[in-house]
Amino acid sequence: MKSKPLKALSVLWLAAFICLCLAPVGYAVEPLELHIEGVTARGGELLIYCNSNSEQAPRKDDFSVTLGNAVLPVKNVTEFGSADLGASYIFLVDVSGSIKNSQFQGVKDTLTAISGKLRDNDTISVVAIGNETYTQPFVSGSEDIQGQIDAIEPRWENTNLYESVVKSLSILNTHENCNDKKILVIFSDGEEYSFKGITVDEAAIKIEASHIPIYTIAMLGRNPAAQHVETAKILGSFARLSAGGRHYIHTLDKSACEEIADDITASIGKSMIVAADLSDFHSEGNEMDLRLGLTVAGMGKASGGYAIPTAGLSAPPVEPAAEAPASDPGSQPASPSSDVEPSPNPNENDIPDESEPSYLFWIIIGAVVLALAGLTAFLILRRKKTPPPIAQPEPIPQTAPIRPPVPAPPPGKPRIALRLTKIGLVEEQVYRAEFAGQLVIGRDAAKASLAFKDDDLLSATHCLISYESEGIILRDLGSTNRTFVNGVPIQERYIFENDDILLIGSMELRVNWEPLGDL
Repeated sequence: MKSKPLKALSVLWLAAFICLCLAPVGYAVEPLELHIEGVTARGGELLIYCNSNSEQAPRKDDFSVTLGNAVLPVKNVTEFGSADLGASYIFLVDVSGSIKNSQFQGVKDTLTAISGKLRDNDTISVVAIGNETYTQPFVSGSEDIQGQIDAIEPRWENTNLYESVVKSLSILNTHENCNDKKILVIFSDGEEYSFKGITVDEAAIKIEASHIPIYTIAMLGRNPAAQHVETAKILGSFARLSAGGRHYIHTLDKSACEEIADDITASIGKSMIVAADLSDFHSEGNEMDLRLGLTVAGMGKASGGYAIPTAGLSAPPVEPAAEAPASDPGSQPASPSSDVEPSPNPNENDIPDESEPSYLFWIIIGAVVLALAGLTAFLILRRKKTPPPIAQPEPIPQTAPIRPPVPAPPPGKPRIALRLTKIGLVEEQVYRAEFAGQLVIGRDAAKASLAFKDDDLLSATHCLISYESEGIILRDLGSTNRTFVNGVPIQERYIFENDDILLIGSMELRVNWEPLGDL
């Protein structure tokens, strides 16, 4: 029998082996995301405003741009915070009767904190939500901005939230005084109480089509009511459906005001402007599909795009170059930048690739392996020098209770009654389905067991729900807009619990189920 030291050493060797196996994936993070916010043409370049969740700043070689069938060379990538360009903000503020004084004061304090971090060429408009959407003109400069913040006052009215969101997005995309970079920031408790407004589904479709990042701030405080916790989830879905927005829960503390302001402005500053060369591009004046791709080591690949009008994007005709004077056959042609010494590395000015593993990691692993090898040799030599122990009768092994295996699903394909309750609407909608084995949800009625044909954000076969030994299992089927549970995108699979919130397409659904017996 092995001695206890050797058993312990075996465990240490196993741990070291696992560390070595996991070393190549030790730097993996969440899946890479890429969102296009807007596109404009200027000076022979196509400027693509975008953002990503990559922690390291992408280089120009990490991007690819195609317009129709043409590949556009990427000239440079600039962080928005480093560019001398302004952004246009709409701060959409809930001033309805559901907002208490403490919440309203938290809104004003956060607005003041954000406005203090804006640049001179940024423009803002503070828009109020009540029975109607109360707009103000775009202004810049600290004095005018503070004047708009001071002008908003609580109103004892209902909340027309969804219509106000759609109207704000429309203003940002059409107003002549808006900059190319556009941001919507929403302050609300998530409540909607209007009989003349639009639905949450209509708002979700408009949000995704706008390509504008939305930052949602749920003004809940530290001990929110259960009702407000549920409605605030709708705000979170708006941020997730937008072009790279974020969702915050405001605790109404002074520190929370500064933290949220810092995170929003830092996120906007880290967004990027990708400049693609239009020199060799020629358009026939119709719409073309723009695709932007990004590859980041350790995170994978991501892409995004949509159809854009290409009228006016064609490069001007190139005039024939003048004939160069004859030169000495033995001489080399002069370089346009001959006064600059060429760099031995064409990418030496690029940002270094921070995804490469640190040598310190491998030094530590090597030291651990050497220490384990020395300890192993010491124990083996010591064991050889130790006289064999006097044989003792082995104790009679005690019978340990056998843990029963996890039961497999009962034979006969048990039936499951699934209930999906749509949340966020004035009238509750419930979808029911019975299945044995598995259920496919999607937009295509020919392929999905439960189909929502009118939801354009849903894939043809979006996700699958199955009954297995562990319980009710959810899997994403490679959907375009992914599958979320309780605000978090699922990876390989997720084991449902009753009352989980499922977000697919433009719908948030509360999930409940119960067994019905065998077929």
